[in-house]
Amino acid sequence: MRFIRFPRLIIAALILSPFVAQGTSSTSAPQLPDARLISQIEVTLTPDRISTPRPMLENDMSKWGCTFTSLADSNDIQSALSILKSNLTTSSVKSNSFQLRNKIVIRLKDGRETKILLSDAYNPKDAVLGTFKDESGKTTIAVISKGKLLRDLEIWTRDIEDRRSDANTCPQH
Repeated sequence: MRFIRFPRLIIAALILSPFVAQGTSSTSAPQLPDARLISQIEVTLTPDRISTPRPMLENDMSKWGCTFTSLADSNDIQSALSILKSNLTTSSVKSNSFQLRNKIVIRLKDGRETKILLSDAYNPKDAVLGTFKDESGKTTIAVISKGKLLRDLEIWTRDIEDRRSDANTCPQH
């Protein structure tokens, strides 16, 4: 009887192991700066209609993307942080092969910056891949999100634009 129970336990463990491993893998939100330390958040989104002759680099973002900037000490900062915290998670998958389309720069009052570079969500899994570089500039981690992150950021940018005419710089193409 013991012999029969033992193989059943092994089979059950083998069947359940992928699910257990998925549930226990530690994915968490990257460590974002405290809102009180932030002077400004700048979000650059590249419109879907823009196709570039080569993959974009970070320097190309001002040429092809639309940039939206928060006011200092405003609810905009808290709102953007909330969007990032609820959507971004760290990823064990190296995401250095994504195509850069979007960028978020969190500027701190002491001059340091946190940068989040992201792809778009146009793939079968609606996944946004990217990298997160903390304010020390020493730590870069892979991040992943659903396309909801970009949709939420688009709503955030529209809200800023509705209140301020100087909040948006978008190149005319």
